Amino acid sequence: MKNIVVIIKKQLRDTLKNKTILIQFILFPLMTNIMENTVNIEGMQEYFFTKLFAVMYIGMAPLVATASVISEEKEKIH
Repeated sequence: MKNIVVIIKKQLRDTLKNKTILIQFILFPLMTNIMENTVNIEGMQEYFFTKLFAVMYIGMAPLVATASVISEEKEKIH
Protein backbone atom coordinates (compact mmCIF):
# COMPACT_ATOMS: atom_id res chain seq x y z
CA MET A 1 0.00 0.00 0.00
CA LYS A 2 2.88 2.34 0.80
CA ASN A 3 4.30 1.87 -2.71
CA ILE A 4 0.99 2.86 -4.28
CA VAL A 5 0.86 6.10 -2.29
CA VAL A 6 4.42 6.94 -3.35
CA ILE A 7 3.58 6.31 -7.02
CA ILE A 8 0.43 8.46 -6.81
CA LYS A 9 2.38 11.33 -5.23
CA LYS A 10 5.03 11.08 -7.95
CA GLN A 11 2.40 11.12 -10.69
CA LEU A 12 0.74 14.19 -9.17
CA ARG A 13 4.06 16.03 -9.11
CA ASP A 14 4.73 15.03 -12.72
CA THR A 15 1.25 16.18 -13.74
CA LEU A 16 1.80 19.61 -12.22
CA LYS A 17 5.07 19.91 -14.16
CA ASN A 18 3.48 18.89 -17.48
CA LYS A 19 1.77 21.97 -18.91
CA THR A 20 -0.23 20.03 -21.51
CA ILE A 21 -1.89 17.86 -18.89
CA LEU A 22 -2.37 20.76 -16.51
CA ILE A 23 -4.12 22.81 -19.21
CA GLN A 24 -6.46 19.92 -19.97
CA PHE A 25 -7.43 19.50 -16.33
CA ILE A 26 -8.25 23.22 -16.21
CA LEU A 27 -9.81 23.52 -19.69
CA PHE A 28 -13.03 21.52 -19.23
CA PRO A 29 -14.11 23.16 -15.95
CA LEU A 30 -13.25 26.59 -17.37
CA MET A 31 -15.22 25.96 -20.58
CA THR A 32 -18.16 24.66 -18.54
CA ASN A 33 -18.24 27.82 -16.47
CA ILE A 34 -18.04 30.06 -19.54
CA MET A 35 -20.71 28.17 -21.49
CA GLU A 36 -23.14 27.91 -18.55
CA ASN A 37 -22.92 31.65 -17.92
CA THR A 38 -23.04 32.89 -21.53
CA VAL A 39 -25.25 30.54 -23.57
CA ASN A 40 -28.98 30.57 -22.88
CA ILE A 41 -31.14 28.77 -25.44
CA GLU A 42 -34.87 28.47 -24.95
CA GLY A 43 -35.84 24.91 -23.98
CA MET A 44 -32.30 23.93 -23.03
CA GLN A 45 -31.98 21.62 -20.02
CA GLU A 46 -30.69 23.03 -16.77
CA TYR A 47 -26.93 22.43 -16.39
CA PHE A 48 -26.70 21.12 -19.96
CA PHE A 49 -23.07 22.15 -20.45
CA THR A 50 -22.08 20.94 -17.00
CA LYS A 51 -23.37 17.47 -17.81
CA LEU A 52 -21.83 17.52 -21.28
CA PHE A 53 -18.38 18.63 -20.21
CA ALA A 54 -18.42 16.39 -17.11
CA VAL A 55 -18.77 13.32 -19.32
CA MET A 56 -16.01 14.55 -21.62
CA TYR A 57 -13.79 15.38 -18.65
CA ILE A 58 -14.30 12.03 -16.94
CA GLY A 59 -13.71 10.16 -20.19
CA MET A 60 -10.82 12.05 -21.69
CA ALA A 61 -8.71 13.56 -18.93
CA PRO A 62 -7.53 10.30 -17.33
CA LEU A 63 -6.77 8.74 -20.72
CA VAL A 64 -4.62 11.62 -21.89
CA ALA A 65 -2.92 11.94 -18.51
CA THR A 66 -2.07 8.24 -18.45
CA ALA A 67 -0.75 8.29 -22.01
CA SER A 68 1.38 11.32 -21.26
CA VAL A 69 2.83 9.82 -18.10
CA ILE A 70 3.70 6.59 -19.91
CA SER A 71 5.36 8.43 -22.79
CA GLU A 72 7.38 10.58 -20.38
CA GLU A 73 8.58 7.49 -18.54
CA LYS A 74 9.65 5.88 -21.82
CA GLU A 75 11.56 9.04 -22.78
CA LYS A 76 13.37 9.08 -19.43
CA ILE A 77 14.43 5.44 -19.84
CA HIS A 78 15.86 5.88 -23.34
